[in-house]
Amino acid sequence: AATIQAGLVERHVSAGAGDGRSGKVSLADLEQQLQVSKADLEARKGRLADIQGRINGMPNRATEIRNRLTQLVTVIPDLQSRLAQLPKTVTPLSEGEANLWLAQAQADSAVAEKAALDEELLSQPMRLQLLTARQDRTRQDIQDLERSLQAMERQASALRQGQASKAYADAEKELVSARGKHELVQRLADENA
Repeated sequence: AATIQAGLVERHVSAGAGDGRSGKVSLADLEQQLQVSKADLEARKGRLADIQGRINGMPNRATEIRNRLTQLVTVIPDLQSRLAQLPKTVTPLSEGEANLWLAQAQADSAVAEKAALDEELLSQPMRLQLLTARQDRTRQDIQDLERSLQAMERQASALRQGQASKAYADAEKELVSARGKHELVQRLADENA
């Protein structure tokens, strides 16, 4: 009876897996799948924490951007006026040419930084929506994975129970077959059961 029960449990576990696997699933395979799924769950939880951190940091980033833009509003005219004061015709490979290039590069860099910060500030609501959507999707993935893990844990428990029932039935069978035999054989059967 226990052997039949173990076979039914294995068949139920195989049929109830629901993830496209066919045939019997061994306990070792199921435990390996559990370990992989648990690692995946931890990775997804880490990804969720990262997304939440980015969402929570957005208000601070907006403040930083506004502060830097305020600084650039005064820095850019200063850099451009310094550039305008430098002579436009300089001797090639001279210190004057190096100063002109440096001033031009600093002014261009400040203008490019301002444009990038403006763009980042303007796109922040859309990026926040995207991060919120990713957060929702990751939460749903975590919930799905947790449900799957619970199902696999139940399957593994059922397989373990089936194996234990089968081992118990085998031991009982040995006890029954040892009855009526030599006393030493009976004592060994009792000890092994």
